[in-house]
Amino acid sequence: MFDIVGMGNAIVDLITPAAENPAFLGMHNTNKGGFFHTRADEFEEILHFSKSNRISAGGSVANSMKTFAALGGKACFIGKIGMDKYGTFFTDSLKNYDIYSGLFIDKEEATGCSVVLVHEDGEKSICAKRRASKIIPYKSINMELVSEAKGLF
Repeated sequence: MFDIVGMGNAIVDLITPAAENPAFLGMHNTNKGGFFHTRADEFEEILHFSKSNRISAGGSVANSMKTFAALGGKACFIGKIGMDKYGTFFTDSLKNYDIYSGLFIDKEEATGCSVVLVHEDGEKSICAKRRASKIIPYKSINMELVSEAKGLF
């Protein structure tokens, strides 16, 4: 039995210096900082050039489950990942926090990613694509995990 089951977007955050990403510098015309939108092909180009200094499994619910588990709670996370290196990283991250995985693997869509571009002055620009995580089909949810939990987040 779990204290809590969290259900949300499975996102891998890639933190990288903005100055080292020529794709970002070439297409980002707005003021730096905040969240910016791109087309899927532009995001793939930014992702390709991202030399991550740090990588982290995220998404607000997954982050909450990591905190809950670090404080001693028994947590489960339900979400959807792709069958790729980021999906593997996300799964391993849950294991490292001793969070039970209720992940569904999408064989056609890539794992959701967020590129966090850090500027020299510390300002951040963020671009994300939820990809596989954006829709969790009901049939992919293990309802036994949910019914056994004390709470759902």
